[in-house]
Amino acid sequence: MNHYTRAVVKQLNGRSKVSLDFDGVLDTPKGKALAKRLITQGFQLYIISARNERLGKSVEKVAEEVGISKDRIYLTGSNSAKVDKIKSLGIERHYDNNMDVVKALKKEGIEATLVNY
Repeated sequence: MNHYTRAVVKQLNGRSKVSLDFDGVLDTPKGKALAKRLITQGFQLYIISARNERLGKSVEKVAEEVGISKDRIYLTGSNSAKVDKIKSLGIERHYDNNMDVVKALKKEGIEATLVNY
């Protein structure tokens, strides 16, 4: 099986994990459109944010709007904890608006995309 075929099979099996930051990413119209597109492409989507738990209601509302399960929301309280959570969940790609987070993930070998929505 070549690399492309493995990627397609992995995607179809729903094992490709992608995460999005909330503030500046998923809370924007472009971020919501990206999330919906990724879900239709078969990715398992997660929200991983440096927000703390008491700010979680608006995150849950957007998650429901775009189709992300509440059990895939992680509010870590800090950017370093966000990076650790992404690593521990085996996330393959992350979208964030914080360059430090993107650099830290890339250093760990995780595909990270800086967005400016």
